[in-house]
Amino acid sequence: MSKNECDRQMDARVRELITTNSVFLRYPLSEKQSIRKNLPAPKDPNSNMSIWTILKENIGKDLSKISMPVAFNEPISMVQKHAEFLEYQEVLRQANKELDEYKRIGLVLSAFYMTFSNSIGRITKPFNSLLGETFELVTDDFELVAEQVSHHPPVTALYCQTSDFVLTSTLYLKTKLSMTSFEIFDLGLTTIKLLRTEEVFEVRPPKANLHNYLLGNPYVWFSEKLTVINKLTGVSAFVKFKEKGWTSKGDYKISGGVFSADKKETIVFKGLWSVELTGKMANGTCFEFVKRKNPLVGNDKQYMFTEFCMTLNHLSKELITYLPPTDSRLRPDIRALDYGDIEQSSSEKTRLEQKQRDLRHRLKSEKQEHLPAWFIFQLSDKDFNVRFKNTYFETRKTGKWSEDLLCLYR
Repeated sequence: MSKNECDRQMDARVRELITTNSVFLRYPLSEKQSIRKNLPAPKDPNSNMSIWTILKENIGKDLSKISMPVAFNEPISMVQKHAEFLEYQEVLRQANKELDEYKRIGLVLSAFYMTFSNSIGRITKPFNSLLGETFELVTDDFELVAEQVSHHPPVTALYCQTSDFVLTSTLYLKTKLSMTSFEIFDLGLTTIKLLRTEEVFEVRPPKANLHNYLLGNPYVWFSEKLTVINKLTGVSAFVKFKEKGWTSKGDYKISGGVFSADKKETIVFKGLWSVELTGKMANGTCFEFVKRKNPLVGNDKQYMFTEFCMTLNHLSKELITYLPPTDSRLRPDIRALDYGDIEQSSSEKTRLEQKQRDLRHRLKSEKQEHLPAWFIFQLSDKDFNVRFKNTYFETRKTGKWSEDLLCLYR
């Protein structure tokens, strides 16, 4: 660590938060940033509630506008959840080095495909992100930042750069709730640019469905297709998710493949989205790749998190000197839940939600619009445009965060 890094001082607003807020006083920071294998406290076994008790009062409503009890939450926010797209980032690096164009797109697809296995047994909901909330992951050759650029509708923007690829993504969830179904659509868009080939891939996710929220054990299932298109060559790939049947026979099965620009199948996909994806050349050439899901490090008591997800909310004295006052890891409500404190988490969540409503009313009364700090965001009736300003990581190096950043958590 350089002398300048050792001399870094945390933002004054961050210092005030952690020295005055009761959550940070009760649950102080770790000494060093590390990869943790467990959450500070297990999930409260008495916190389980019937999802239907909440949903039945909100038939036909936009669920992003509904305040859910902390008992339904997991200790991460939506901007952190969106960063889970990068859990398999090493597969995108492998794709950048792959010489065969069909294998490349197959690898790109598999990097996203395996993230869907994280939903198995995991029905807790991330905290709704606050307007202006941010999250970062930064290592020697990996820089990621996400920001909640809109609250109504809820839109999260994400940018990630490495020496192998650049990824941009928007998360825009719409829900459709009825007496018989609860469907979740992502209207956002993810693109990956491989830097060696300069190919740009467009990723479209499948539809998610929540089942058994009336009776039984609720679970999430995916339907329709995960699709990837090479915008430079027209080569495409897809995985089709098999509908859930009345029995467990055939559960998690997928089908699909890679197709040339003239629609000829070049790679055949098989597998179970709970476990792996296997690709074989359609012409019988001796080639096979297998991508398997990362193991869980905990059971339901650890929210069914993988090791990658387990680290998202970890905060240390070392890391905090690099963070702006808007970073998700500074949210007292999430930190309290991280430590198993349901009562204090609920209290802080209520306080922060009221601050959010006050901000929205103030902006409306002053006829102002919120301007994101790190992305350019434009919304029209039918479409939206998001573009990274490319200023976050340079600002991070200086440690001088603008006074205009919202004080979200104090």
